[in-house]
Amino acid sequence: MPRRVEQTKAWRELQEATNLREIVVAVERNYHEMLLASHWHSQADAICRSRLRHFLIHDVYIDKGGNTSNSHHAPRGKKTNWGGWDEDLPRGYLGFSANCKWEIEGMTYDRGLADFDLGRALNRFGIHTMTGQTGDKGRIHVQVFFEDFEGLNKKVQEYQEVMRREEFLAKLAGKPYNKSLSSMII
Repeated sequence: MPRRVEQTKAWRELQEATNLREIVVAVERNYHEMLLASHWHSQADAICRSRLRHFLIHDVYIDKGGNTSNSHHAPRGKKTNWGGWDEDLPRGYLGFSANCKWEIEGMTYDRGLADFDLGRALNRFGIHTMTGQTGDKGRIHVQVFFEDFEGLNKKVQEYQEVMRREEFLAKLAGKPYNKSLSSMII
């Protein structure tokens, strides 16, 4: 049985991350632990023989309002809202979407399936996978909700407060204001 991800060093490092680069480094550094926490122990030998050669999150997109759709995924403890049908639920949460790619060396397959998959591990650790290809050469679309990462969420809230003050001062001075959250997380 996979163990609780909240009990891992990888979880703690991801919670402390304050930007995208720190998230990528935490995944690279904790690749084996993330897979072991997300898959059955019978696969431990195969997982430990593999090596993450390359991991990248790129082409980050942040909606002008900062919201990321919650039709397929939502932050921990929150509900999804497929197609926005439930008017009592938000249609998104603060976060970003991006593309993610990786290359794993030495990945073996059990019964012809990629039974240990980085995509599954990313989901359990708060980097929600959408459409794309997983396996040893993964290319997939991901969503990250800020509130799933304590350090990033705190930084976003502080940055939003600064942006509100700067926007207010720019309006008072009659100047345009065009800062966004993307400059803060990348």
